[in-house]
Amino acid sequence: MATNGPSSAAAGSTSVLRPYQSSVIDRAVELYGQGTRRLLVPLATGLGKTVVFTHLPQAFPELCRRGTLVLVHRDELVQQAVASFGKFLPHLSVGVEKGNETAHAGLDVVVASVQTLGRRGSGAARLRKFANYGGVVVVDEAHHVKAGGMYDDVLNGLGVGSACRGETRGGRLLAGFTATPRRADGLSLRPFFDHSIGGLDLHWGIANGYLVDIHAFAVRTTTDIAALPTRMQDFSAGALSTAVNNDVRNEAAARAMLEFGAGEPLSSRKKKSPRGIAFCVDVRHAHDLARVLNEHNISAMAVDGGMNKKDRGRALAAFRSGEVSTLTNCGVLTEGFDAPSCDTIVMCRPTQSAPLYMQMIGRGTRPWLPPTPQGAETPRITDISSYSAQNNINVFLWSAG
Repeated sequence: MATNGPSSAAAGSTSVLRPYQSSVIDRAVELYGQGTRRLLVPLATGLGKTVVFTHLPQAFPELCRRGTLVLVHRDELVQQAVASFGKFLPHLSVGVEKGNETAHAGLDVVVASVQTLGRRGSGAARLRKFANYGGVVVVDEAHHVKAGGMYDDVLNGLGVGSACRGETRGGRLLAGFTATPRRADGLSLRPFFDHSIGGLDLHWGIANGYLVDIHAFAVRTTTDIAALPTRMQDFSAGALSTAVNNDVRNEAAARAMLEFGAGEPLSSRKKKSPRGIAFCVDVRHAHDLARVLNEHNISAMAVDGGMNKKDRGRALAAFRSGEVSTLTNCGVLTEGFDAPSCDTIVMCRPTQSAPLYMQMIGRGTRPWLPPTPQGAETPRITDISSYSAQNNINVFLWSAG
C-alpha cells in the first residue's frame, strides 16, 4: 500500500459519476451542512455503492483532510475498496488495517476490518489508534450494524455509534452503504443513522437501464419445508440442509440449469454451459451440488468460508476466466462479489428473508463487461427454493412467458 504523506482530497477524480450517484453525494453534502451527521445510503446491488463512497473525499475536502476510514467485514470488500480508491482517486494514499496488515493515521484513506478493530484484547489498541482519525467514516454493508454488536462497539469507539445520539465526535460524518436497508431479523438501523438518502432499488435500476432485466423460472419439487423450525426469522440451517440437500433436488437443479440457464435451447447441439452462481444452505450442500453439476457436464467448483485465501482466489479466478462455468457457495458470494459475466443464478437455498434473497439475485443483475448485444445479457434466475410461492409475494421476478 502507498504510504506517502496525505495529499489534497479535493483534487479531481478520474471518473464521471452517473447522475443519480452525483445526486446522492450532493444530498449528503446538503444534509451535512444542515447538521445531519449520520447518513444511510441504500442503493441496489450493482448501482455503485463503492464508487459513491470512494468519491466522498472529493465531496468533503475539509473533513477528509483528517482522513477517511472505511469499515468492511470481508477480505473481498477490502480489496474492492482499495482498488476503487486507486482507480478513481489515485492521488490519495491508502492503507489497510486487517490481520497482519497495519496502517497509520497519516494516510488519506484507511480501509479497516471490523473484526480486527473489534476483536477482544488486541482490537482495543488498534481501535484507539483511529479514535480521532477520519473526518468521514464509511460502513460498507451497513445492514450488519446492530445495537450491542461488534459494529456498534467499533463505531462507539470512533464516536459515531449508537451512544453518540447523532452528535458525532469532532463533527465526523458517518455514511452507511447497503443494498438491503432492512435487516433480516427486523431490527432497525435508526439508532445509527438519522437520515436516509438514495433509496434506489432493483426495480429502479432495471427501469432506468443501469441494471439488466431478469427472466425467472420456478422449479417445483416435492420437498415440504413449511414446518421446518426457524431461527432469527429464517429457516434453521441444520434442519433446512437435511431437507433440501439430497440428490433428487440437486439433480433437479442441474437439469434446470441446462433447461432454463442462459444459452441455446436444450435440444440444440450448440448448447453452452451457463455461467452460473448457485446459492446453497451450507458447506456440504455446496460441495454436494458441485459434484452433481459436474456429473451433468456442468463444470463447477464449490467455494466456502473454510477455504484458504489462495484456494478461494484460484476458484474465483477460474470462474471469471471461464475455466469453470459455475460456482456453488454458501454465504461466500452473497456480498462483495462482482461477476458481470454471470448469466444464471440458481437459488437452491430456501429463505424467508427478502433482504437475503435480494442480495443473492443481485449477483446477476450487473451489465456485462464488455457490453453484449441487446438481450444476450439477460440473467436467468432459476428458483429451486420456491421462495416467491411460499411467501405469496413477487420478489423482483419476471416470467419469460
